[in-house]
Amino acid sequence: MPLSWTISHPQRLVIAVARDDVAPHEFGAYIEAMQAVGGYRKMFVVSGMSTVFDTALLQSVGRAVRDHAAREALGPFAIVADNEAAYVSAMVYADTVRDLTRPIRIFREQHEARRWLDSFAPAETESNGL
Repeated sequence: MPLSWTISHPQRLVIAVARDDVAPHEFGAYIEAMQAVGGYRKMFVVSGMSTVFDTALLQSVGRAVRDHAAREALGPFAIVADNEAAYVSAMVYADTVRDLTRPIRIFREQHEARRWLDSFAPAETESNGL
């Protein structure tokens, strides 16, 4: 599956991975699935994605997220983009949602993104060793 994600309710963490050719409707399915976990920390890895979306589509996805944010506080969002095309696309998306109160950052490596997301981990998750 080109776009897949795992939700850890105990850690309040979502990790999504885009690989190869991702169709635009798959982003819609992802956004719909995230409705139930809006406040969770999220990592979206686009490094393995071969599809390059145009600016209009990325901004459309950003607007959908903005609409969701108007109804619910969203958790921090880390994008991992290790190649230039993915990084540029991530910047277009991030610029569309940047003025939300949600923290968002783009990283070149997963471990850096995870370290940043973990700085937002709820205290009870850290104390339970989860």
